[in-house]
Order: sequence, then C-alpha cells, then structure tokens
Amino acid sequence: MWNQTRFNIPAALGGDLYMAFFWAVLAPILCLYGAAELSAALRGLALPEDAPAQAHYQINWSLHALGLTLWIAGLSFWSEAIGATPFAGSLRVPTRSLALTLMAGPLILFLPSLAMDFLMADEGWAYREPVSQAAFNPANWSLSFLVCLILLAPLAEEIAFRGILLGALIARGATPLLAMLLSSGAFALIHFQYTLAGMCVVFLSGMGFALLRLYSGSLSTAIIAHAAGNMFVLWGNWLMYTQTNVT
Repeated sequence: MWNQTRFNIPAALGGDLYMAFFWAVLAPILCLYGAAELSAALRGLALPEDAPAQAHYQINWSLHALGLTLWIAGLSFWSEAIGATPFAGSLRVPTRSLALTLMAGPLILFLPSLAMDFLMADEGWAYREPVSQAAFNPANWSLSFLVCLILLAPLAEEIAFRGILLGALIARGATPLLAMLLSSGAFALIHFQYTLAGMCVVFLSGMGFALLRLYSGSLSTAIIAHAAGNMFVLWGNWLMYTQTNVT
C-alpha cells in the first residue's frame, strides 16, 4: 500500500485511532503534569523556601525526566503490542540525509520563533504565566534538565506525534497534509503552558518535524532533528548568559 511503501508506516497503527490519540495527547498530561504537581508538593516538603534555585530545579527536572520515561515506556509498550514496532516505525538512520537533518532541526525550531519575535513586540509573548529568567540560566542547569531536553523530550514527542499519531492517521486513510496538520495541532495543544502565539510556534515546528518524518520514511530523522534543535536552543541560551556576564 502507498502509506507503507512510500512513508514506511506500520499498517498496524491504523487499528485503533482512539488509543493512538490517548497515548499521544492524554498520556503526557497524566505523566508530565502529574510530575509537575508532585514536584511542587515535594519542593514544599523537602526544601525550605530560601533553598538555592539549583535545588528546586533539580527536583523539578528529575521528576520531569521520570514522567517522560514513563510516557516513552507506555508509548513503546502499546506500539509493540499492536505490532507496530516499539517506536511506531523504522529507526533506520538514512545517512544520505543525516547532514540535512542536523541542519534542519535548529531551523525548524528557530525560524517560527524568529517570525513570532518579529510580529510580537512583547518579549514575554511565549508563556501564559510569567516565567523566571533563572530557569534559563546555565548556572541552574542540571544533568536531568539536559537529559530531558536533549534525549527524553525529543524521543517521547517524536514517537507520540510523528510516530504513533501521524502514522495512525495516514494508516486510516488521511492524506499526508491532513495528518501533518492534525498531529501538529495535537502537538501544540499539549503545550498549553504557552500563549496562543507560543502554541503557533510549536505547531509550525511540528509541521517541520512531520515533513522530515514523511520525506525520509524514518522516525529517526525527526528525533535527531528535534534533539539538534533543542541543543541549538541550549547553546543560544548559554551564549546569551555568557555575553551578559562578560559585559
């Protein structure tokens, strides 16, 4: 069938669209926002209010890493159980497009943000609630924070949205464009910590990762591009704080 030969999508993903939606959209709410609530409770129990910022971030990102790990485990278990492989598609790295993938990742994340920066005069356009700038300070980065952004988040989100949900929609007969739009919309919706403008950036990034997934026929390109993009963002933050401290 065209959806299998052209995009290398397991036909088994089309068997239960509702469960695909659950694992992609509802499971992260249970895992990640449950971890956030637990983090807030534990900070109050384990740390005094005047504890160093690093200690608070360490608890938060350690529990976030746990939530992501549980989400990945659930995604992989379900995908394997229905016969769609543990990662809802091929993880073969297409060497012919590896360089393109590494370059595309930063662009996929950076260009939508740059466009929104141009359109929005307010510097705080991205988040619904005020966010402490200390969260982006490299002095407060921890190992769990880096593991989450570089490894666990790209792996979980790409399996969920460019693997399971995108694949399930196409396997059920949706056109590639419609599947990209719907899966990217769901990807944006789970980032409801952002404003509408911020969610638009997430949506456009999701479209870019989905295009890479379909073009290459491999989920690995989306995972690698997502990880490369996050590393680019971290590098940008590190440079910004380094330049600020120097001046």
